[in-house]
Order: sequence, then C-alpha cells, then structure tokens
Amino acid sequence: MDCEPPLVLTEGKCLNNCPDGLVVDYYTRACREWMLSDLGVVYFPFLICTAIFSGVVLIGTRKKKAILVKGKVTYESQ
Repeated sequence: MDCEPPLVLTEGKCLNNCPDGLVVDYYTRACREWMLSDLGVVYFPFLICTAIFSGVVLIGTRKKKAILVKGKVTYESQ
C-alpha cells in the first residue's frame, strides 16, 4: 500500500504524521524507528575541533592559582 505525499504509512494506514518516537523514511513514505544513521555525516574537522576544545576545557579545570602568604608561595586549585 502506498500513501500520497504528504501522508505517511503507519500500521497499514495513511496518516498526516508519524506517531511519537517514529520518523518518516522519505524513500518509502513509511514510519520507522529513529536510527543513528539519521544524524547524517559528521565531518572529520568537526571531530578535531571538538577534541581540541575538550582538551582546553580539561586543562583549564586543572589550573592552579599561586598565592603569596607570609613570603611563601602556595598553590590552590581554582
């Protein structure tokens, strides 16, 4: 059974939208469960930028502050 766009096929019926938790498969015009491949392509440079940003954040959390107390330098985490 086929449905005319913009209707989608769900459990043998043509509906306006897919039920909650399902997405439209645009090739078959039928509802199906969401899959990780629906995200599309994650480009390699994006992954590199994400790794660098994560490293900067982690290093920033390990930063220590130098304080001069009674002539001696002490360090404390920020």
